[in-house]
Amino acid sequence: MLIIYPWAVSSGDCTITILRPASDLFEEFRLDWPLKVIMKSAPAAKSNQDIVFPVISAPSVGQNVTLSATGGSSGNAVTFSSKTPAVCTVEGTVLSALTEGECIVTADQAGNDKFNAAPQKTQTVTIVAAALAKTPQTITLGTAPEPISVGANVTLSATGGDSGNALTFASQTPEICTVEGSVLTAKAVGSCVVEVNQKGNDQYGDAPAQLLTVTIKEAVAAVAAKTEQTITFAPLSPVAVGSTATLAAIGGDSGNPLRFSALTPDTCTVNGTTLTAVAEGKCSVAADQDGNDTFSPATQKTLDVSIVKEITTFSVTVNVLGELTAQTIIAKINPASSEAGKNGSEFLAAQLGDMTFLYGAGGWVQYSGADSVVALSSGALASHELTLLDNVDMTPLLGAQIFVGYGLGDSLAEAYSEMQKASRMMSVYKVE
Repeated sequence: MLIIYPWAVSSGDCTITILRPASDLFEEFRLDWPLKVIMKSAPAAKSNQDIVFPVISAPSVGQNVTLSATGGSSGNAVTFSSKTPAVCTVEGTVLSALTEGECIVTADQAGNDKFNAAPQKTQTVTIVAAALAKTPQTITLGTAPEPISVGANVTLSATGGDSGNALTFASQTPEICTVEGSVLTAKAVGSCVVEVNQKGNDQYGDAPAQLLTVTIKEAVAAVAAKTEQTITFAPLSPVAVGSTATLAAIGGDSGNPLRFSALTPDTCTVNGTTLTAVAEGKCSVAADQDGNDTFSPATQKTLDVSIVKEITTFSVTVNVLGELTAQTIIAKINPASSEAGKNGSEFLAAQLGDMTFLYGAGGWVQYSGADSVVALSSGALASHELTLLDNVDMTPLLGAQIFVGYGLGDSLAEAYSEMQKASRMMSVYKVE
């Protein structure tokens, strides 16, 4: 057997000649073997590539995690697989956690004619028990504020869930409005959108965010606050029917005149500052005053005035004929109307010489004892003028009649009964 190892120097046609010279035993042998030589370059060395495998987030049992990794320049995809299929499985780029334990994941990348296969990378991930489901919570927005002007503030309101965590308000349109805490400040005209959030805790999940929209309008020029003004009425004494009286009051500093008007035209009328009494009763008068740029209108004030019958001086002369010894002189009131009072009303007093008359505003005067009614006369009486005490108010007695007489008896009740007899009546006076 002949083995030939030709060595090519360059590409081209080549002939290999095999020659065996002649010998005593063999004739010369010659063989020409043509060859075509094609020179090939030696294969280049391959580059290495590496895999960058980020840390995998630890999932809970039942959760899935998407795997990611960056391979080398071969362009081949990185493939993932699980070495612990009882704990976790991998399909494509999705890792599924099956049970608690250690999950081992590998990452590989194939090579090509230029790059070697990347060294395998592994990660160990701890699979933990599934967390208990959290109770959802919600946010309930309060009533949306009315449109507010630029520069104004408004406090926002909302009610959160049972986690107890504070609500947070945040402006989603900071060019229109800002929020500090729960106070919104309007910056520009437009729609202000506020996001309301509430964090959860171990038991409650985060509440879904709620959006609140507030309309911001153009600011209105502020109006300077006006100064208040008040009216003070001067008191007015009772006015007799048919008479007039002048109304007086002091107003505020606006300088505007006071206006008077009658609120009870059946009992009185008003013209300018003049009040005219029309009929008995209560006359109510109103006073008003307009405001101006500086002062607001005054609050209306009212004054009640008593309208009475014509008033005359109350003076009574009691004429007693003859000599009265240890006799009781009694005054009786007979009211003209129910407004004079009822039996049992408080008694008022007047002085007659060294006798005391008591009279009241109701019916026949009822006496309960000597000290509360009259004094006994101690001698003959001439003419005396009945002078009222300073603290006696005669207004309840206007229109009433005073009967003055005398009665004899061992008690005031007997003397009172005797006085009612016509023969004992000495004088009748009308209070006007």
